[in-house]
Amino acid sequence: MKETKKEIQKRKIKLAKYRVRKNLTTNNESEKETLPISDFYEVLDYQTIKKSHFWWSAIVLFKVKNRTSIGLYLWQKKDGKWKRKNKFTINNKEDYQLINEIVTGFINQLK
Repeated sequence: MKETKKEIQKRKIKLAKYRVRKNLTTNNESEKETLPISDFYEVLDYQTIKKSHFWWSAIVLFKVKNRTSIGLYLWQKKDGKWKRKNKFTINNKEDYQLINEIVTGFINQLK
């Protein structure tokens, strides 16, 4: 059965709403925002965890003064601009291993 134009439009709107709700992005580079991080840091790579109209969380691999670190960032959008609310930095493998052990121990308590 062939869809009508109205049914196609409704399906597209439903899909767009689903993407917003599930925080999915398309591969269209023009829709991608620049990571709101200081130029002081050389961003090597990053992965968005979750992004909405007002909150953005990401894990960022960055370099500063010849030292590579991993940062867990949380930004809030205020007055149309992203402002950093929180940052947690992992500077070495030992710190990561300790954090990973603790989180792994807590993970089963999540619903």
